[in-house]
Amino acid sequence: MGTQTKQIMSVEQRRRRHFSDSFKQSKVHEIEAGLTRICDLCKTYQCTTNTVYRWIQNLAA
Repeated sequence: MGTQTKQIMSVEQRRRRHFSDSFKQSKVHEIEAGLTRICDLCKTYQCTTNTVYRWIQNLAA
């Protein structure tokens, strides 16, 4: 895996973020292909595991 830069965001910045549907789909495909893990995704983009599991559930439907 490549190096990733970690940006620390304030609570207010995280609250206002919106991930696009294409971004969610690409990240779910990466998880399903085994290219990344959910915990790594959460650390990189500072989101919760529940958020990622919701993406997976919504895209599987």
